[in-house]
Amino acid sequence: METKNGKPLPADYEWLIRDGEQIVHWDLDPLSRDLCEYVDVASVYGNGKEDDYGHDGAGQWTSQFRYRYWTGKFRMPFTKEEYYNNDDIIATVKGLGLDAEKFWFVLVFIYDYVESSFDETAEILQPASLLKAIKDLGETLEEDFSDQEIEITMKRGKKSVEILPVVKRAILQWLQETYERDCKDRRFLIYGADCVRVDHAEINSSYRIYRAVTMYRDLFSNLLGNKRPKQPDKEVSLNRLLLISRICYFYKFTKNKNFLYGDDSIKGIIKSCKGRIPPSKPACYW
Repeated sequence: METKNGKPLPADYEWLIRDGEQIVHWDLDPLSRDLCEYVDVASVYGNGKEDDYGHDGAGQWTSQFRYRYWTGKFRMPFTKEEYYNNDDIIATVKGLGLDAEKFWFVLVFIYDYVESSFDETAEILQPASLLKAIKDLGETLEEDFSDQEIEITMKRGKKSVEILPVVKRAILQWLQETYERDCKDRRFLIYGADCVRVDHAEINSSYRIYRAVTMYRDLFSNLLGNKRPKQPDKEVSLNRLLLISRICYFYKFTKNKNFLYGDDSIKGIIKSCKGRIPPSKPACYW
């Protein structure tokens, strides 16, 4: 690529830029995917398995991110220099065997995704049918509704209602039959999405932290699996949750310095927020 002062020539990219916009960050070539490898991994929808069209869901939002980053569509309360000067984060990233430059871009992507989730969001509407919900349930249960560990609970107000074993068996049998007959290996569409504005003042910072935790956990699971690298330097933490905790502090999602020294604070947020975050995603990544 022809460059001037270390930067690609703007003329080479004029066809990519929309009217009235300009290049802001030159460290990411929008035509190159290499540096966005981890963003591809973090941009997985569904369960990562190939659908009927051969798509595995990876990289679903990478192109949107590249353009948003390249043209400065969002502000970051941190800089790349601050990232590289953060010894704790960099040491753990490298200790886990990850590339620090690629990790910078996924760190920025997750920040933008989380912040945008509580700005203009695309609220995902209900599946097109009850059958889609049964299909999702069947996949979660690994297609086995007869598992003895499955429990069905029912409440009326705050009072629990007992479900007799014979009723439980009948419900699970109906679900199994319906899954096998009408749901297995079928595709179901979602109707669409509504875009709504969210008042940032109404959003608890814990929600941002919880959403970041879920995205980073998925990222590390897909990148590293259960692999635990050797720890030659005992002063370098390889605790993934502590890394996420420090990143949330780096994001300025919290001012609590306990996030820098242990994972107890972030564990408390995970426990308190579980099941409370609405199913939505940023309109800019829809």
